[in-house]
Amino acid sequence: MPRYFPPKSISIPWKVLVLRQDPDLERDKRNEIEYQFSNGRAFRGNPATRGPYSED
Repeated sequence: MPRYFPPKSISIPWKVLVLRQDPDLERDKRNEIEYQFSNGRAFRGNPATRGPYSED
């Protein structure tokens, strides 16, 4: 019976694993609800382009 040798390292990036399980992650990340009113109207935006950490 051959012996099992576990792999030394995993070379798959974490983002690849996440996107396999949730392919809509990138789209949803850039289309977050910023404001929502009681009547259901919502304003969406990309938080990476606004706020203190945006790249202007």
